[in-house]
Amino acid sequence: MSDTLRLDVHVRENVVKKDLLQLRKSGKIPGEVYGHGFENVHVAVDAKAFDQVYRKVGESSLVDLSIDGKQTEKVLIHDLQRDGQTLRPIHVDFYRVRMDEKVRASVPFEFVGVSPAVKTHGAVIVTVKDALEVECLPAALPSKIIVDLSKLQNIDDRLQVSDLSLPEGLKVLDSMDASIVAAEAPRSEEELAALETAVVENVEAVEAAKPKKETEEEVVAAPEAAGKPEAKSS
Repeated sequence: MSDTLRLDVHVRENVVKKDLLQLRKSGKIPGEVYGHGFENVHVAVDAKAFDQVYRKVGESSLVDLSIDGKQTEKVLIHDLQRDGQTLRPIHVDFYRVRMDEKVRASVPFEFVGVSPAVKTHGAVIVTVKDALEVECLPAALPSKIIVDLSKLQNIDDRLQVSDLSLPEGLKVLDSMDASIVAAEAPRSEEELAALETAVVENVEAVEAAKPKKETEEEVVAAPEAAGKPEAKSS
């Protein structure tokens, strides 16, 4: 397990909407620290510092969360909320773990290697799953799981969860028969044209059915007022 990254946050008292909006305008992200057996704490984190850490750890690696420089907690980043238009983070939850209790997490796949089915037969690689649901002690939680595409030798070959080489102490919550990636025959021009038409029609239908999008100013930070329920541990 690699060295744990540190992230500094500060406790905040104000949780009403106008204060949250002002906080975001100042380059901060409102958040909440919660976890089994712990009292919830409202915090704020610098947006740039958070982005740097999040790009490296995602939601499947432990972070050392320094709260006001007085205490440090092992946490997982949970439920990152983004503005629907700008995609900027507007709220983040930090799940405080107990090192002696198992946690559940979604660990992303990292696809490596070159498929012979692509080089020899012109196959197209289709990704079915991009992460694996697992359960383990926090110290055993991997940041990623390697998927070797070189095992896809021929068209119609596929890799399943059962084909993965997994570290010790990891319990898989997904079906072992679930497909991760497949080598499929390339589509004809007629198939691609039909697929493109179907996609355009689906997008138009979805756009027509969409309700009016709330602006960031209209977002009500429900977790802020009510607090997080304690997360279940295994």
